[in-house]
Amino acid sequence: MTVTLNPCLDRSLTVERLVPGKTHRVLSARTDAGGKGINVSRLLNDAGIQTHALAIASGAAGQTLSSELQRLHIAHTFFPGTGETRTNLKILDAQTGVMTECNEPGAPAGDAAERLTEKLEQLLPDAAALALCGSIPPGVPVGIYANLANLANQFEVPVFLDASGAALAA
Repeated sequence: MTVTLNPCLDRSLTVERLVPGKTHRVLSARTDAGGKGINVSRLLNDAGIQTHALAIASGAAGQTLSSELQRLHIAHTFFPGTGETRTNLKILDAQTGVMTECNEPGAPAGDAAERLTEKLEQLLPDAAALALCGSIPPGVPVGIYANLANLANQFEVPVFLDASGAALAA
């Protein structure tokens, strides 16, 4: 099972050569469901391992994320926040192979984190492991991953954490 508090749509563009301040013709473009936990669920699914992705996702981008996970046959439960799920931009310079990323902070979660926590508690008795992944959206307490890990520990479910900064320290 995975938790992604701040998922995204990853919009990836390839240009011949990225030059700041210039106009570029795009050689190729794609949009993928993203966020670290969503990526973990996709990898598990590709390996034939059953997973359930929990995320805070809303708006048109959240619906696109849900549609993509449905297409991939990944079980998921999304909890709408108070704004639009973020879209991150990745620009690949085809000549150098260097990727430039612009990541949005995400929309406020409202009470979605509390509802996600309640659902997680219902699912944990049947979970083999829990991956807590990625950044935390505005308005969610920095200690949320610590709280979710403690909840998983009550059910003796191993926890994998992919976070940084204050969320990791907590």
